[in-house]
Amino acid sequence: MQSSPAVDDEVANPTFGYTGGAMVVLNQCVVSQGDTELMSNVDLTVMPGDRVGLVGQNGAGKSTLLQCIAGYRPMDEGSCVVKTGARMGYLQQKGVSGSSRTVYEEACSEMDTINQAHAAMERAEAKVIEDPMNQKALDRLLQAQATYEAVGGLTQDRLVAQILGGLGFSAQDQQRLCSTFSGGWQMRIALAKLLLSEPDLLLLDEPTNHLDAAAKTWLGRFLSNYQGTIVTVSHDEALLEGIKLSTVAEVANQRVEVFKGCGFKKFLFERDERMRALKSKYEAEQKEMARLQGFVDRFGAQATKASAAQSRVKMLQKMEANATPLPEGKSSFRAKMRLPTPPACHTNQIELKGASFGWGDAPPTATGVNLKLEKGQTLAILGPNGAGKSTLLKALAGILPLSAGERKEGEGLKIGVFTQDLAQDLPQDAIALELVLDRVREHDTTVSDEQARTILGSLGLQGPKALRKIGVLSGGEKARVALAIFVMIPYNLLMLDEPSNHLDAETLNSLVDAIKGWKGTVVVVSHNKDFVTRLSTTHTSIVEGGEVKFLDRPPRASDWEHDAEGQGWKGGDAESKKELTPAEKKAQKALRAAAEKERKKKVNAPGRISKIEALVEELDSKISALTDEMYEEGIDAATVARIVKDKDAAEARSAKLYAEWEELEELLAED
Repeated sequence: MQSSPAVDDEVANPTFGYTGGAMVVLNQCVVSQGDTELMSNVDLTVMPGDRVGLVGQNGAGKSTLLQCIAGYRPMDEGSCVVKTGARMGYLQQKGVSGSSRTVYEEACSEMDTINQAHAAMERAEAKVIEDPMNQKALDRLLQAQATYEAVGGLTQDRLVAQILGGLGFSAQDQQRLCSTFSGGWQMRIALAKLLLSEPDLLLLDEPTNHLDAAAKTWLGRFLSNYQGTIVTVSHDEALLEGIKLSTVAEVANQRVEVFKGCGFKKFLFERDERMRALKSKYEAEQKEMARLQGFVDRFGAQATKASAAQSRVKMLQKMEANATPLPEGKSSFRAKMRLPTPPACHTNQIELKGASFGWGDAPPTATGVNLKLEKGQTLAILGPNGAGKSTLLKALAGILPLSAGERKEGEGLKIGVFTQDLAQDLPQDAIALELVLDRVREHDTTVSDEQARTILGSLGLQGPKALRKIGVLSGGEKARVALAIFVMIPYNLLMLDEPSNHLDAETLNSLVDAIKGWKGTVVVVSHNKDFVTRLSTTHTSIVEGGEVKFLDRPPRASDWEHDAEGQGWKGGDAESKKELTPAEKKAQKALRAAAEKERKKKVNAPGRISKIEALVEELDSKISALTDEMYEEGIDAATVARIVKDKDAAEARSAKLYAEWEELEELLAED
C-alpha cells in the first residue's frame, strides 16, 4: 500500500521478515548517493507504537534513509527488515498529480478494509435482488452488512470529512477534481489518503510542507493520538514536539545518532549533554596519553627505566587503539547568500484598480481589489486557509490575468517569484549546475560556471552534488537549486510564496538575512509567523471572503488568528472594526503618517546622501578658504569678525549635514 507515486516511478520492494517483535530493524546500514557516502554503521530499532523523528540538515540523507525503509531503494550495505505482515504507508514529497478522481474519492481510495467490505456488501445485495427468496443470499447480505458496520463503514463519511476538513478542505472542495488543485494542495490530498489508510507503519517525509498553521496544529494533534508506528522526517520543531516523539535519530557527520526516550526538546538538551561528556572524556584521554608519552620520551633510553617505559608504551598503544574520537558537533555549515543590487525603477511599482481574479470558470477568488505597491515596502499577505493568498500574489505578479479591473506596472519593474511549488516544478532530468546556468544566463549572459558553482556551494550543494540530476536530490536540495537561480538574477521586487517550505532553519535564516540587507520591495505569503515578523514587514494585506484589505501597518497578532479547522478567520483589521474615540483616531493617524514618512525617508536616503556629500564638500572648501582669508595680513578687526561669523555658520551647517548623513546611514543599515 502506497500513498503516492513511487520514487523515479519504481515499485517499492521493502524487506519483510523476522524482527524479534520490532516494527523495523536497521543493522549496520550504509547509505550513499552516487559517489557520496551519506551515512554508515546505522543501527536503529523501531518498536510498535514508537514515534521516531529523523532530524538533520538538508542533504544529510534523511529522505534517502526513509526511502530505504520504504523499500524504494536498497541499502548499500547492511540490512533493513520490516515486521512480517505490517501494513506500511509512505508519504513522499510529492502529491497526487495525474489523479482523475475527486478529492473525496482519492482520499478514501486506500481505505482497503472498508472498501473491500463495501464491495462485498454490494455483491451480496445484487444476489438478493436477483433472487429475493434465497435464504442463503439473505444471510450473506446480513453478514456482509454486519462486517461493513464492524470495520467502520457507517462512519466512513464522517471520518473522511474530519481528516479532509482538518487539512483545510471545505465540503465543496471535497467534490472537486484533484487536477484542479495546485501542487501544494495535492500534497494535502496525498497526506489525507495516507492517514485514512491507517497503516501499521507510517513513514512521513516533511508532512507539514504546504500546510498552514491551522492544518499543522490539527496534524500534530492527530498524529499524537495515532495508534500505529510513526517515522517522520521533519524540520518543523512544533510538529516534532507535538506528536510526542519516543526516539530522535539525528543524521549528522555521516552517522545516525539515536536518542531513545526523547521528545524533541529533551533531545536538544541530551545532545548538548552528550557532546559535553564526550568532549570531557576525549580531553581526559588526551591528557593521560600525553602524560604516558612524556614518560616514554623522558625515560625510554634509560636502562633502569626501560621496563617501566615499555609498560607505558603498551598502555599508550591500547589507549590509542580505543581512543574516543574528537567529538564532532552539529555541522557548522550555514547557507550564505547575497541578493544582487535591485535595478532602478519607478517608485510606484504595481497598482491594482477594481481588480477581480480567479481560476477557470469558477467564481472569482476576489473582486474589487485596490492595492498600490511602492518601492521599499515589505508586504505580508495573510488570510484563512484557501482564501486565495497565493492567487493574489500571482495576480500582482501578472502571472494570473485579471477577469476585471486594471493592473499597472511602474517603469523598470523586474519581478522575481519564488513559489511553494518551484522546487517541485524543476526538470527532474536536468543537472543542477547546468539548470542554474541556463536559467540565469537568460538574464545575464556573462555569468560564469565558477559563479554558479560558488552560489550552489554557498547553499550546501558543493562538489559532486552540483553535478547531480535534480530528480535524485532531496526536497530541501531541490529548493536550494531553485533558490540559487532566484538569488543570482537581479530583481527590484521579490514575491515569495511559502518560502519556508522545504528550507531548513539555517537556510531560512540566511534568506531572512539576505532580504533584510536588500534595498528592494518584498511581497510574502507565509504561514511562518516568525519568518514574516523577522522581515520587518511594513504593510499587511488580508484576503478573506472574496475581499482583499490593504493595511498601512505591519501584521498584528490578531491577523494570524483562525480556528483549528481553518473555517473562520478571526484576523484582519479587527481592531479597526470597533469604534475609536477621536483621540484614538488622531493617534492612529499620526502613527501611520510617521511610519509612512520613515519609509519614504529610507527610500530616498541614497539620493539624499549623494546630495549631502556634495554639499559637505562645498562647505569644506568654503571653510578652508575662510580660514586662509582670516590669517591674511592687513585685514581689519571688522573683517575678521565677519569671517569668523561666516566660518562658524559654515561649520554649524556642515555639522548638521554630517549628523543627517550618519542618521541616514543608520537607517539604511537597519534590519
